[in-house]
Amino acid sequence: EKKAQADPAAAEKKAAADAEKAAKAEAAAKAKAEKEAAAGASAEEKAAAAAAKAEAKAQAEAAAAEKKAQAAAEKEAAAKAKEEAKAQANAAAAEAKAQAAAEKEAAAKAKEEAK
Repeated sequence: EKKAQADPAAAEKKAAADAEKAAKAEAAAKAKAEKEAAAGASAEEKAAAAAAKAEAKAQAEAAAAEKKAQAAAEKEAAAKAKEEAKAQANAAAAEAKAQAAAEKEAAAKAKEEAK
């Protein structure tokens, strides 16, 4: 009778131990899965960060290229304006010269007529 009583207690103990073992194994599996998921997430985050970095670099390079192009265009525009100003000055000088010559001629004519 004592043995019969001891057996159920032992069986219960064993069942409890088994249940604890199973719970531990489950917890370990869960922890492993979470760790793997975290590793996957960090890899994803790393990839996203790398992509963001690459994009920022590309944007910075594009901005620099645009600045360079703008500077070149401004330089060209300044050179053009200089050329234009020079041409205008030359035209004005030529016109002034022609006017002076005409006035000189008119003065000479007037002098002749006065004679």
